[in-house]
Amino acid sequence: MNTLIIALVLMILVVFFVLQNAEIISVQLWFWQIEASLALLLTSTLLLGAIIALLVFLPALFKKNSEIKALKKQIKFNEPLKQSVSKDASSDSLL
Repeated sequence: MNTLIIALVLMILVVFFVLQNAEIISVQLWFWQIEASLALLLTSTLLLGAIIALLVFLPALFKKNSEIKALKKQIKFNEPLKQSVSKDASSDSLL
């Protein structure tokens, strides 16, 4: 329910943003020129930046996840060894 409320609030804010920035502007980069609304250009620039940031951080995220899986696997492998060592230690203390 909270996510629905947050989504509605964000949609309302986006509508206000678009209505306030509806003017058409021209963007020129070398030989390329485009005319579009300021809101559309700003939103697309924001999304492009988010995609680039995601692509930059994804390899590190995958590496961390694989390290976590390897460590969990190592813990599962070492758990029986830990129990057997503690049993040996308790049986040695009884002697």
